[in-house]
Amino acid sequence: MHMGARGLALGATIGAGLGWAGCNRAPTRGTEDPAPVTAPARVEPVAEVVAEEPAEVEPVAEVEADSLAPLAPELRQRLAAIRPDAAPDRLVRDTHYWISNEQSHFLWHEYVVQMGGVFIGVGTDQNYLLAGWARPELLVLMDFDDGVAALHRAYGVIFRDCATPAELLEHWSAEREAEVEARLRAELSAEWVEGTVQAYRSARPLVAARLAAVDARYRALGIPTFLSDPEQYEHLRTLWRNGRVVAVRGDLTAEVTMADIAAAVHAAGLEVGVLYLSNAEQYFRYTPQFRENITALPMAPDGVVLRTHGWRQFPYVADEDYHYNVQPAWYFAKLMAKGGMWGVAKLLEGRRKTGTQGLSLLDGYPPQASRTGPDAGG
Repeated sequence: MHMGARGLALGATIGAGLGWAGCNRAPTRGTEDPAPVTAPARVEPVAEVVAEEPAEVEPVAEVEADSLAPLAPELRQRLAAIRPDAAPDRLVRDTHYWISNEQSHFLWHEYVVQMGGVFIGVGTDQNYLLAGWARPELLVLMDFDDGVAALHRAYGVIFRDCATPAELLEHWSAEREAEVEARLRAELSAEWVEGTVQAYRSARPLVAARLAAVDARYRALGIPTFLSDPEQYEHLRTLWRNGRVVAVRGDLTAEVTMADIAAAVHAAGLEVGVLYLSNAEQYFRYTPQFRENITALPMAPDGVVLRTHGWRQFPYVADEDYHYNVQPAWYFAKLMAKGGMWGVAKLLEGRRKTGTQGLSLLDGYPPQASRTGPDAGG
């Protein structure tokens, strides 16, 4: 499907200002130490990039049943061989972020639904929400925190063992904790067991509350999720059961994990439909290595990059401390190949406002006339 057909060039108006209730809220990364990077004292002018969408884009074929079949042994081995980057010296505030504190992923629903291809994302539960909508053929989950990768391995055992969303929710309850830990010990390889059990034990109360809140919230919004839609749930479960999910510690700016992911995606003959960055970009500059990591990914012609940002210079979604942005993946790759842009704050200066507060587009087209007032949009 062509990007324009997903409404990226339109002013999105989904649910502006809707609030959130009932969620255990983890600390907000956008307000934590270390302090976000700031612009260099002097930034060289960047030549204007004229964004041209691909001249012709064939519609993405509907995912066939066998596109989710167990992977060929050689490809499964390649995915299993994706190397982790070196562990960070320290975690932000020495804290594991077991659950997402982003509350408005519904703003992205229309941009990712039925995208297919490969989904690459950082963080925890929000990836399952977004991937349930996107229906990828391959799900790559990475985070600089090895605890998050371990938590995904716990999710994997639970997805594989639970036939329904209701069963999955039960397996995050205190009553099922001992049973789940026994399953983790029985089903995981020895190298993963202790870290995964510890991650599950530490995260379980937060995850239980978070998933229950997400389920209630999206039922109220009328948007099906993997927690309410059996087809979305079964899609994610099939990915886990058929070896189509990778969970790895990785650094977007480092040399190893992203390169291995790109090589594996190329080997699979697939393209990246969704690249979800959360607010990670606000903690680093666009180094040559980061730009190389992005341009190495085979981006789908209608793929998207999703990001949030926690600096107050960009309007927040109502009742939340994040700005939400959507960008065509090909355009992000084009900018990264060109170079000269120091970081995401500079990138977002070129955003185009929408009719929804706190949501913007980065599609390379002239900005819409801005409005005044709190509902001026992104």
